[in-house]
Amino acid sequence: ADRYRIEIIDQGFGMTPEECASIAPFTQFERSKFERQGLGLGLSIARAVVESVGGQLTVQPGPGKCGVHVSFDLPRA
Repeated sequence: ADRYRIEIIDQGFGMTPEECASIAPFTQFERSKFERQGLGLGLSIARAVVESVGGQLTVQPGPGKCGVHVSFDLPRA
């Protein structure tokens, strides 16, 4: 009742539990297998912003080996 939750689930290549736990700036996974655009900053920036307002960002593997499930909880104003 005192928090908002936003969930995002994609159907991309997915991430292992170890990769989900290792999110850091400038970190890209499976770079040798897949060409990916960007610098590997998106989830790190999102985590910093969410935590700066007292929230929590969680990243988990999607169902099976497909996709990723990102959720963040934010306090109500």
